[in-house]
Amino acid sequence: MFDEDDLSLATAVACLNAAGLSIPDCRHYFAKREDGAGAAQAQIDLLGQHRRRLRSELAALRLRDRYRGLKVECWPAAAGDDRRRAALSKQGQAVAEKLGKQRRRAS
Repeated sequence: MFDEDDLSLATAVACLNAAGLSIPDCRHYFAKREDGAGAAQAQIDLLGQHRRRLRSELAALRLRDRYRGLKVECWPAAAGDDRRRAALSKQGQAVAEKLGKQRRRAS
């Protein structure tokens, strides 16, 4: 039914897709791969673009995690430490502003 080349291709597509490449990007990758060494720059560009997108997503996740962490810290402070609560609230607002800017840039 499937030969070894078919299985190798399916495995490679699955790995690239699991790493976040879209199916169209996988198609582009494999089409260029057939061009050999002459396609190296195109492959570098495609994978570099994907890497930059992942790094941007990672930065956004870190900011979201920081905001959530501040909210978690804020609740115990709300039980009696008004200064701590106010400081955490101010930090949370700053992080929320950064998140908003990041989302606008991504749009």
